[in-house]
Amino acid sequence: MRRPITSLENFAEDAKKLKTIVQEVPLTEIYDIQENTGLPVGIGQTCILDLFKNRSFAIPDYQRPYCWTTQNVERLLKDLSDWHSRHYKDKKEYHLGSIILKRCSNGIVDVIDGQQRLITLALLVLSRHSDKTVNILLGSNNETATALEAISKAQDTIALWKKELDLSSVVVSIVEIGEQESDDLAFNFFNHLNSAGVLLTDYELLKGHHLRYIKEDTVAKIMAARWHALDKGSVDGLKERLLHKCLFRIRKWLAHEKFVWNADEQETHDLFHEFALEFDMPRGLCTTYKEVRIDSMLSGGLEFFDYVNRYRMQFEQFVKQNSVHVISPLRWRSYGVLHDAIIALAFFFYCKFGDIYLKDAIYAIAWNVSSLRAKMGQVRRNYLGDKPVFRDAALAIARATHESEAIGKLLDREQLHVKLKATGEEGHYWQELKKCSGELEKEKTDLLNAHYSLAYELGFSENSN
Repeated sequence: MRRPITSLENFAEDAKKLKTIVQEVPLTEIYDIQENTGLPVGIGQTCILDLFKNRSFAIPDYQRPYCWTTQNVERLLKDLSDWHSRHYKDKKEYHLGSIILKRCSNGIVDVIDGQQRLITLALLVLSRHSDKTVNILLGSNNETATALEAISKAQDTIALWKKELDLSSVVVSIVEIGEQESDDLAFNFFNHLNSAGVLLTDYELLKGHHLRYIKEDTVAKIMAARWHALDKGSVDGLKERLLHKCLFRIRKWLAHEKFVWNADEQETHDLFHEFALEFDMPRGLCTTYKEVRIDSMLSGGLEFFDYVNRYRMQFEQFVKQNSVHVISPLRWRSYGVLHDAIIALAFFFYCKFGDIYLKDAIYAIAWNVSSLRAKMGQVRRNYLGDKPVFRDAALAIARATHESEAIGKLLDREQLHVKLKATGEEGHYWQELKKCSGELEKEKTDLLNAHYSLAYELGFSENSN
């Protein structure tokens, strides 16, 4: 059974407990130690040249496919080459993080975490040391055309790398648990910090946290696969855009809670705490399913993964809308803060009301939140979490029972302010907004003509300041 980790204090507490049952030993002795002493976890460190010696690895089917890009591989090779050039005399070791393994009954070890590095290292060892052998059962996810192409490109990139490398100085840490042990023992370390002492991302923490609430391994594998689908071939790309820049910010605005613009990069793990279950659910209550909202309180496990998957599907349709692309010019220069806010609020509107009046809503939202530019001149990133204009816009959408209520509130005459006579960067912003507004107006609906006329009149009146 997976046991939830609910706070950073839990991480520290679990790490202390593990010290009483974990022994640090050479990699070659890990299994013997476990067999002879009954210790459930072994921790070791090894050179990558010895990593694959007399060992067979398997990548479980629920793991995401191999997805390292040419840039990922080149970055690793450059780091290794730079390290060698600086330390080839003193022979200092280059630590490449940790790999978490679980021993299986057939002598194979499952790779619980670290498969991207493991496969890349295997390709590197085979390329530089033809006498070495590597045994890795890739699993079904790595048999897809996309994964095989990524592996092939990585192999080619390594083959073309001409700078000197000393693989004998490259080491990894291994956390290996016994066959009968729960994955929790290894993941308590994984969720606390990696062996290099670097805190893991909130996205990694959320995955481990919620998988523990799912008792069935088959369901857990499906949920893990859904989670990895959010990567879309780039590190945390869709996770950041959906989970952080949209869902997290909308939830905070609706809750009247301040936040920092880079909440997913904080040591306090603000993003993790927003979506983690941090209280015990009462047992024995018979409850019926209720449809979740963006700001719903989420139970641990399956409900969280379903929540993310539901909004992932909506977000993928949302970003295909033409009206979303129309405002893309606002992403550049110094306009990114307002653009991100417009996207988040428009996505909230789309989730609640659909796409029929989405272009009207984007028009209204853009004018509404741009009033902050008229008042403040420069819009800083920290304004996202503490200026009421974003919260008020989110509340207008949340409280509306139909589209015209939300759009009417957003286009309220008292909230619309512009600086047509502004110059420089600020003046350029209003001209860009005017262009975007013109594109949106090309397909405007008869129902909202009056609102458009009002916004345009206020926005570009010579008497408006």
